[in-house]
Amino acid sequence: MFFVKTQHQDFIVTEHLAIPTTNSQSSSMNYFCVRITKPIMNTKDFVTYLAKILWVSAYLIWFAWLKDKHARCHQYFSFWPTILAKTRWYKALLALLSEYNLFWKHPCWIAQSLSPKTPITNEFSVLLQSDQHYTAHQCNERKKILTDKWFPNVYGDQRFGWTGHNHLHGKKLLDKLPKKLSFDDRFKIQARVSSIANALITKRWNQGRIIHLAGDDTPLTVPVPGADLRLADPATPAGKRERMHLKALGIDPDTPIRNDDIGLWGRRREVVAYPQIQAFYPKARWYLLRCILPKWSYLTSLVSHLNTLVASTTYTTDAIKSTNQHTKRQKHNPYLPRKTQTTRASHYHQHTSSPTKKSSRSSSF
Repeated sequence: MFFVKTQHQDFIVTEHLAIPTTNSQSSSMNYFCVRITKPIMNTKDFVTYLAKILWVSAYLIWFAWLKDKHARCHQYFSFWPTILAKTRWYKALLALLSEYNLFWKHPCWIAQSLSPKTPITNEFSVLLQSDQHYTAHQCNERKKILTDKWFPNVYGDQRFGWTGHNHLHGKKLLDKLPKKLSFDDRFKIQARVSSIANALITKRWNQGRIIHLAGDDTPLTVPVPGADLRLADPATPAGKRERMHLKALGIDPDTPIRNDDIGLWGRRREVVAYPQIQAFYPKARWYLLRCILPKWSYLTSLVSHLNTLVASTTYTTDAIKSTNQHTKRQKHNPYLPRKTQTTRASHYHQHTSSPTKKSSRSSSF
């Protein structure tokens, strides 16, 4: 099995904007944006730190999504025009960042401030640990499988905190909402909502209903509870199935979460994600994985799926190798008649071909 290392320098995330940008300011491109190498702190704390440096409100600095503090992140931040007026233009802002040893790159101008709705992609460069050794050829085989297949787009383990029980605390908060919610309370409630989405995605994945119809490029999605819960048409089988699953998870589809202070907006999450695997090979005692994932996808979910593929294909590869070696050995055995050699080789192949075919079918979703 593969494990993600938790050291800061072994987990690198780079954001890439998927929106139009320009190198100069204009009437339509009025928001300054720059990619900054975030120190060892989460995105919220780093924005607070930036606000103190610039002597502005933290509400004037926006980003696309939160990033973990236990990773080296190259993240984009956008600044409202009022900040540029206070710092006397964007060059002074960049000089101030350099003065505080903050590395920046790719300054640009965008039409709107960054938000969770901004389309971005995340490029990962991660060192993985493993409890067994894999050769470069075996890693290349896993790379081909990951490139050709998709993986369940569930929320990663980091969404549920170090203990993994934030969603349980969030359920208690939803049962009895306090008058004021702290940031940690909102994070725990979001963990509860993420656990519901994970349960729906896992159920659809296990049921196997993820293949699109021929000519239909619409991605399969599940509802994520929020202030405006977006369900499928209740008259359709998909809508009836979604309502049934939500009720089984303790969520009433007719009375969604409507507390605006929580900051939950109902949306639909894609069931599968399509990775772009750039490299996967052994490096010293570890394994280097480089890939590009779409927005709202988690690398930990990809690694979990990689372990599932490894478990389902290890016996297949070993069985094929053993079959070939056994057939070759029987073919050159001078002490057996030729007919007996063929019979024994085919008899062994009959016993090994069945689990091989079953394993390959289980790994192709």
